[in-house]
Amino acid sequence: MYDLIYTPRPTALLRGAAERGCRTWDGLEMLVQQGAAALRLWSGRDTVPVAAMRQAALERLQAS
Repeated sequence: MYDLIYTPRPTALLRGAAERGCRTWDGLEMLVQQGAAALRLWSGRDTVPVAAMRQAALERLQAS
């Protein structure tokens, strides 16, 4: 199950799905992966710092 919302983490939808045994992801991972794909295209690099991008996004969300 995927919920495109970043906050709250987890959303009620994802919490309920996880309680029923579903694998879940929130919108943060989609944001990070879209950013990583764009950076690969723009930079021409095969590898980009996905973990650092995820961590920066998490820190920003926690600060707001």
